[in-house]
Amino acid sequence: MNAKRSSCREVAPSLRFHLHNALGARAAGIWVALPLILAAGAWALLWAALRPTPVQAQVDTTCDAVSAIPAEECRALVALYQNTDGAAWDDHTLWLTVNGSTTPCDWFGVTCEGGHVTRLELPGNSLRGNLPRALGGLGHLQQLDLSDNLLRGGVPDSLCRLAVAGTQAHLAYNQLQARDARTRACLDHLDPDWLETQTIPPRELTVGQITTDQIQLRWQPIPYTGDGGYYEVRYATRLDGPYTVHGTTADKTADGYMLDGLTPGQTYFIQVRTFTPAHSNQEHGQLSQPAQLAAVTQAESGFVLLILYFPADNDLSPYVDSVLERVRRGSELNPNVQVIFLGDKRGPANTRIFEVARGVITRTHTVEEVWGTDELDTSDPNVLAWFLTHARERFPGAARTVVSLMGHGVGMMPEFPWPTLDDGADVPSTTPPGIPALPKGIEATPGDVGDGSGYLSSIDFGAALAAATDNGANPFDVVFFDQCFQGNLATLYQVHRSARVLVASPNYAWLAAPYHQYLVALSPTATPELMADRLIRIYQGALDDSHPNVIFWVRGADIPAITQAVSQLGTSLQAALQTGNSAILATIGNAARLSQYVDTTQCGRQQFQMGPPDELLGAGSFASNLRRGFGPGDPFGIYDAAGALLAQLDQVESLARVGHPYLAPQVTWTYTDTITLLAPLRRESPPNVAWRASIFGATPPMDAIWTPSPDQTVPITQPFALAEESTWDEFIAAWYTGPMTPTVGEWCHYTPPVRITQDVTETLTLTVTDQGLGTAQVIWTATAAEDATSYWLLARPQGQSNWTVVEQLPLTQTVLTLAAPEAGVTFDLQVVAQDALGLVVAESNPVDWAVSGPVLDRRIYLPVVRK
Repeated sequence: MNAKRSSCREVAPSLRFHLHNALGARAAGIWVALPLILAAGAWALLWAALRPTPVQAQVDTTCDAVSAIPAEECRALVALYQNTDGAAWDDHTLWLTVNGSTTPCDWFGVTCEGGHVTRLELPGNSLRGNLPRALGGLGHLQQLDLSDNLLRGGVPDSLCRLAVAGTQAHLAYNQLQARDARTRACLDHLDPDWLETQTIPPRELTVGQITTDQIQLRWQPIPYTGDGGYYEVRYATRLDGPYTVHGTTADKTADGYMLDGLTPGQTYFIQVRTFTPAHSNQEHGQLSQPAQLAAVTQAESGFVLLILYFPADNDLSPYVDSVLERVRRGSELNPNVQVIFLGDKRGPANTRIFEVARGVITRTHTVEEVWGTDELDTSDPNVLAWFLTHARERFPGAARTVVSLMGHGVGMMPEFPWPTLDDGADVPSTTPPGIPALPKGIEATPGDVGDGSGYLSSIDFGAALAAATDNGANPFDVVFFDQCFQGNLATLYQVHRSARVLVASPNYAWLAAPYHQYLVALSPTATPELMADRLIRIYQGALDDSHPNVIFWVRGADIPAITQAVSQLGTSLQAALQTGNSAILATIGNAARLSQYVDTTQCGRQQFQMGPPDELLGAGSFASNLRRGFGPGDPFGIYDAAGALLAQLDQVESLARVGHPYLAPQVTWTYTDTITLLAPLRRESPPNVAWRASIFGATPPMDAIWTPSPDQTVPITQPFALAEESTWDEFIAAWYTGPMTPTVGEWCHYTPPVRITQDVTETLTLTVTDQGLGTAQVIWTATAAEDATSYWLLARPQGQSNWTVVEQLPLTQTVLTLAAPEAGVTFDLQVVAQDALGLVVAESNPVDWAVSGPVLDRRIYLPVVRK
């Protein structure tokens, strides 16, 4: 078996939905990617990205010249105005006005004494939105009256500072909630009966019995049952609606509802909202945010088989259990799905197969019985092929079969025996001159089998899927590459015969993994295309605009035509190259340079920037640029070939999100293209640059430079099918002015984790005391979050972007003696509490730790996924 090591670090004319900036995304289609299970706790992943959120604080100079009150108090008032649509208040007299005679103390509803805000009274003033965290900065407030407004969402725990200060508050007749026991206790102190007057969604929305035409809903009634009102139940058969009101309950004491008259085997997206009519001093009718879930009626016949392969014998190991739990919860809502799950964690003796249906996880002993061991090399394509075949044999007769291939992805990686890096080896931190910073795959932490990477090349995937489908004669309905960089043509062509529909991302997949939502997208009565469309909507909705990326689906049968169009374009471009005309060469180069690139350099040159020397560009943007550059009737047929490619790419359905990646918020990623191609970079590139370009135009086997040890070579053993059956590689080879030396491997370690923090998260207090000898005592306050299940201690060297998991700890522990991974480094440390699904429900302040003294030989290697 080849020892391999990699990660999700290296690396449109058909764009249907383009979600751009945060407000624009919601305005363009908040229900395009509807979250699925809020009441049971599983909505949180998507709800954080999609729910109405406070207006982001703009760069505001209102408080710069204010001296009448402290700047913190002024900023708290401004934040309240911005978060609650102050311009639409019934009375906002003088708000945000500061001049020689007017201060915040003159703003309507604000009273100051002794240089501090002491009263903030805005009852019945049409405040709409969320309370800002900054409101806790009003530390001298004696009276706070925000009753009879339209305030909604979670109350920030910063308001506990007001409770300590002795503030009396009136928060009645809004839509406010407390997300943890500590905040609820603070609110009880501020306003003892606040909860009995809030029009909030019903709690713990769940599904009882599911039949062919009925879904029984259950929930806990809200505390506020007076002043009339009811629960409204509505449903849709698509994520983006339209929603139909099915009915209402008699009053707000109801604890359930029977949704009937439904179609067998249909996925339904359900919302339950609380309504309280206007009354007394509350002039507005209150309609709460929805409690939401999705469920699938029982089909009259047939089932969906979901085959999930998670080779996590690497830094993804901590997520196996949470993904399995998400699968279990999703199966409670879809009686038509049978899941078979193979997970492999870091360490020995932990390759497991689980069967999941109707909310029950059953661990099998199939691995031991078949293989005679409890540890498999999940980077071996033979293991994947066996598992896929076993799943079909174990559950024959499925109406639909969906395969999800989780883990790290590196895109179009060639096949070669990857050398094993010795544990403790001195891994260089900088790239030697002339060696490209690609593809980012070396981890200095060995696993239990080979290097424990769980990595399969494009050719491995092709071989495994071909073996499991009789070389495409019995294809899967959907194959989902839940990995990075698999949306390139070389990978898709390698596997296209094995799936009716392929789902992939051309850039980062971000490890969102909302399988509790994915399962309700699957139905035996749905077409493969419809299920794939639901998957990409759920996936993209799990992210926000600090995670810009693209995901798409394409029919496997359309890949050959796309490949043929690419091949014809390559032939036309080769003809243009043969002229040697400098203007023609410049036109091609400019078309490539101005195209949309995905970020493949990561830790090397042009880190986090999209453009050369990144190697993968969008086929659609390149084709469009070529048409602009050459125009109709060019003698090489480039214009027509590019148009034919664009026509084929129109078969690809995609969702895109552009924005500022949280790892580099100062840059903007605007990639909206779908399928990627190997880019023609600078023609005069050195021969050992552009490593993937160097493997095209030559016939394996051939020797390649092993970049962690440039005096060592490894053999590339097998070509891509795309290189054998199209002319794109011939154009790439002809583009460069000299032969390209094959180059593989790199040591720049980077993982792009999901980090979507809800606007209201409990704050923990963390203290770190250096004890010398490379150790520190770490102490943090206990979480009050009722759904927390464990703590994660996170660390990152200062100046780096990626938080990593140092320890996973039980809720009973709040003290740890930490051994540093290396000396002479200052680390940022942070503690978070997570729930059973791996979602962050509380987080501490980050604390610096300057390591002193010698340290133990211990490495940090796990990525943190923040959702």
